[in-house]
Amino acid sequence: LREAKQGDRVLFGSRTWQVLRTDGKQCTLLQIGIFRQQIFAKKTNNWPDAYLRKWLNQTYKSKVLNQKERLLLQQICNDSKGEKMDKLYLLSYEEYEHYREQLPAQVMVPKTQTRNQDNPLTEDEEWETGDWWLRSAGSDSAKACYVDSQGVEHPDGDITQKMGVV
Repeated sequence: LREAKQGDRVLFGSRTWQVLRTDGKQCTLLQIGIFRQQIFAKKTNNWPDAYLRKWLNQTYKSKVLNQKERLLLQQICNDSKGEKMDKLYLLSYEEYEHYREQLPAQVMVPKTQTRNQDNPLTEDEEWETGDWWLRSAGSDSAKACYVDSQGVEHPDGDITQKMGVV
């Protein structure tokens, strides 16, 4: 990862990631493709309390990264109160706007929704475009921001509905 440049695709854990930013010591990575459909939260659009935040930093992290890889992750504060730290997180609305030109216009997901979504995606699956969550709060407490299948951001995703996790 130290030699990776902005825009490169790298293998980290069992997934392929795109380098959004690097300073030679640290990288910001975005996983390529939607790997799972997940609800944002059950009750609130507040990222520090979101079900999806806990799932990423506990379940997902331990499934796709080994101990050595998990030690490479840096903690980032994505909480306005400065109380909760993340090692894995979704892009915010503002980050999506900033990195938008580096991202594919459409994010692909497997057509078969009955597949085991904890396994890496394979090249021989049929693909379609999909919507995916951002970590930013939406238009009211039951909504969160998301990006639709055409790359357009929206502030009104129902937090209890499953959408893609990138």
